[in-house]
Amino acid sequence: EAVALNFPSGPFDMIPRPLRLVVKLFTRLGERAFAAVLVVVSLIVPRSKRIWAFGSWYGGRFADNPKYFFLHCASREREAVHAVWLSMSSTVVRRIRALGFPAYHRLSPSGLWYALRAGVYIFDCRVMDVSSVASSGALKVNLWHGVPLKMIERDIPQSNNALAQANHGSPLVRAANKVLRPQLSEKYDYILGTSRATCERLAGAFGVPTSQVINGGYPRTDVLLSGDDDARFRMPEEERVIEQCRAYRREGTRVLFYMPTFRDWRNNADRVIPKDPDATLIIT
Repeated sequence: EAVALNFPSGPFDMIPRPLRLVVKLFTRLGERAFAAVLVVVSLIVPRSKRIWAFGSWYGGRFADNPKYFFLHCASREREAVHAVWLSMSSTVVRRIRALGFPAYHRLSPSGLWYALRAGVYIFDCRVMDVSSVASSGALKVNLWHGVPLKMIERDIPQSNNALAQANHGSPLVRAANKVLRPQLSEKYDYILGTSRATCERLAGAFGVPTSQVINGGYPRTDVLLSGDDDARFRMPEEERVIEQCRAYRREGTRVLFYMPTFRDWRNNADRVIPKDPDATLIIT
C-alpha cells in the first residue's frame, strides 16, 4: 500500500502556483535589471591596477590555481598588489578571513566595490568566478583548471554541445547565446598553459593568439615543489584527504592516485580515454 509523505511547506509554497511564477518572473527581471546597471557602472568606475580580484569555480570554492596564486600575492606582495577574494559562499569568505586575508561576498557592498575597482580578474573557469556583470574594463586572466587532454571550449566538434553552438552555430544561434549565455564565448586577455603543446591547444580552444597564453607552471602544483608549509591554508576537506593518505603510509600501504577527468553530462564531447593502470601517481 502506498503511503503519502507530507513534508512541511514553507511560506513560499503556500502561495498559489500561478502567483509563484509571477513572483519568480519579476525576481528574474529584477536580477537582470540590476545586472544591466552594474554593467553600465563598470564602464564608468575607474579601475586600479593594484587591486587584483580572485575567484574560483563560479564563486563557490577556495581552490585550485587561483587559491595558491592568491595566497602568494596576499601574503608576499601586499605593497605592490592588493589581492582580494570574491565568493558567493559565506563559508568560503569566513574561511579566508580566518586565515587573515581579505575576502568578501560577491553581492555585499564591499564585494561589489572591489569587483568594480579591481584592475585584474584572476580565476580558473569563467569570469563569473569573480563577477561577470562588473568585469568591463578589467584585465582577465584565466589560470584554467586542467591540462587539455580532451577537446574543450571552441574545439568541441559535437553540434549538439552548448559550447559548439555558442561558437560555431548559425549567426542567429550565436547572437542568442551572446545575450543569454555570454560566458560560453567570452574572451580572456591571458590564459595559463604548462608547456608549448598545451599553450597551442589552449590558444585554439579559447580563440586567442599564442602570445596571450603564458607558458608556466600551475600554482596548485608548484606549491608541491616549493618546500613551503601551506598547512595553515588548507581547507578541511583537503586535510581529510591528506590525513587519509598519511594513515595508509603509516600502515605500510602503497597509495595510488588515479585521477582521470570524466563528467557524464549526457554528451559525447569528451574524448574516449581508456583506463591505463600506468597512468597513476604513486606515493611511497
